[in-house]
Amino acid sequence: CLVAPSFAKEKPFVVEGVVENLKSGDRLMLNVFAPIDYATIFTDTIIVENNGRFRYSGNLETSHEIYFFKLPAEREGGFPKKLFSLYVRNGDKIRLSGVYDTAAEAC
Repeated sequence: CLVAPSFAKEKPFVVEGVVENLKSGDRLMLNVFAPIDYATIFTDTIIVENNGRFRYSGNLETSHEIYFFKLPAEREGGFPKKLFSLYVRNGDKIRLSGVYDTAAEAC
């Protein structure tokens, strides 16, 4: 989770969803980049649960655009594929659903 030092207890943001064609055990990578130079601020990994379900929560110092990528299976190698990006701030509760295009893996 994204943890920022703070004296005030803020509610974390929560992103949860279901993505068709993702399998239990698939890995998603979450990236937060600096808004000006796109330097990486934070990276974390999310393990997909049954039926393409995932959930992530954390705290940010300010609102940010966060990016979600599907990581290739460790045995396959290759590069992460961008799934989506969202602007979030603490206290947001975001639910989404979609379909992962498995044909994109062939690219």
